[in-house]
Amino acid sequence: MTPFTLTVVYVIFLIIAILVMIKKRKKLNVNAGFKSYVSSLCWFAISVIVFTSALSGKHGSILSWSMITILLVVSIYFSRYLPRTNKKSRERS
Repeated sequence: MTPFTLTVVYVIFLIIAILVMIKKRKKLNVNAGFKSYVSSLCWFAISVIVFTSALSGKHGSILSWSMITILLVVSIYFSRYLPRTNKKSRERS
């Protein structure tokens, strides 16, 4: 596959994943604010960084590794704001 085709497929799947995440969060009916989305957005940003570094051929650049590390730390910090689910809502899904 050409890099253009891979990019188009990646962007389509990334948009679908973001929309599914937003839909599931709205289904939970938890008003946790923007902080609950930060952890998921960090993971999406990590996937974008890894994809662009793979396309450019710079897999091991210090910049990409440092950005990934910072995003992981931010994601871990904001994971405490993720909505908690009870057993009944898990069984329905």
